[in-house]
Amino acid sequence: MRRRLRGLSKVRTLLRRRFFFWQMQRSIWRKRAACRVITDQLTNNLKLSKAHRMIKQFAFGVKRIQRRWRERQIIQAAQMEACRHGWVRADMARGLSKTAALHVEKGDLEMRLQVIKDDLVVRKRLFGRDLKVWAKLQAKYEAWKAEQEMMASALALMVGEGGSPGRSLNVLEAYDPLSVPPLKPTFSIIGPANNYVVLAKRLVELRQSIQQAKNRQWAAQDRTRVTSGALV
Repeated sequence: MRRRLRGLSKVRTLLRRRFFFWQMQRSIWRKRAACRVITDQLTNNLKLSKAHRMIKQFAFGVKRIQRRWRERQIIQAAQMEACRHGWVRADMARGLSKTAALHVEKGDLEMRLQVIKDDLVVRKRLFGRDLKVWAKLQAKYEAWKAEQEMMASALALMVGEGGSPGRSLNVLEAYDPLSVPPLKPTFSIIGPANNYVVLAKRLVELRQSIQQAKNRQWAAQDRTRVTSGALV
């Protein structure tokens, strides 16, 4: 049994070594094959006319735009779904049962999704503005920090290794608005705590506006019928 275990151990070591070299050779072969494919593709592109190259570049740009657009649509759909479930949970926290909350949501689902979509667009725009402000403050903070470090190094060189900085370094410890790094804003998909109260008010306003548009349309149709009947 001992001789057998020693033999198996040697075989395992040998197999590991052989497998490592085989894997390395296979990786080299795959890279060379990919290099040949890329080289052939570039050579064929150079052989094409200018019009063909422009068409291929246009098709590539269209495909890239479509891919980015699909990714954006998937992200937006997932965010809207999260907000929709959050609205149902808010209705349940307000006192409704889960069945009643789902029934209320089923009645005006399309309008809820429209309100959620508009709210996400507005909050993302505000978040982008906050990010720009944060980026400016962060740049100012980094510049201030580099300046303070440079001043500290200069004062340390002036004092020397054996001396003590005394009260001169206390200038760096003075309060400055840039002494604290700015907090990076974060985007909450569901929104603040009272966001669904605001969304509920917007839903009522949207329902009223849709009803008013329908009333105007029906009134116009009635006037048309009356006018056509009078002409007859």
